[in-house]
Amino acid sequence: MGTGGFFAWYSYIAPLITDVAKHPEEMVSFAMILAGLGMVIGNFLGAKLAEKLSPIYAVIVILSAMVVCLSLNTIFASDKIMVLVMTFIIGAVTFCLSTPIQVAIINASEGSETLGSSLNQSAFNIGNASGAYFAGLPIAMGYGYTSADWVGAAMAASGVCIAFLIIMLRKYQRKNLKYNN
Repeated sequence: MGTGGFFAWYSYIAPLITDVAKHPEEMVSFAMILAGLGMVIGNFLGAKLAEKLSPIYAVIVILSAMVVCLSLNTIFASDKIMVLVMTFIIGAVTFCLSTPIQVAIINASEGSETLGSSLNQSAFNIGNASGAYFAGLPIAMGYGYTSADWVGAAMAASGVCIAFLIIMLRKYQRKNLKYNN
């Protein structure tokens, strides 16, 4: 769900830059470079965050930051400078997610780490397709390109909810394990 939130934004970044912020088309390439630089930095930051927090808590922090950033982007999208700043920030924040999710998947798939890793990549690709699809629905209905950011924020927020459910399920399982022993 979190990567779907990213792709809801990223899939429609070109019209956001040109139609909403009123940049010339040539600026889209520059925006892609900014997003890419943010993504590289985000990978390093995500690894550090996964070391400091448990991976699942790092995922919650990052997805929550995604919700905030994507929501703020709807406000700043028409500002020529801020849309570029947010492009870098959103790239950084969203790619912080890669390492903590990978570590969480590997930890959860004890004995089947390779399968867990491959399923993580599959989920990333499902997020790619679903984010673009769901973000395209309100755009097709005429709500404008910033509506994709709201869809992305909602998808990231649902990822936070799923992460909290995982934490609650783990606590419940531990509690029952102690009770049954």
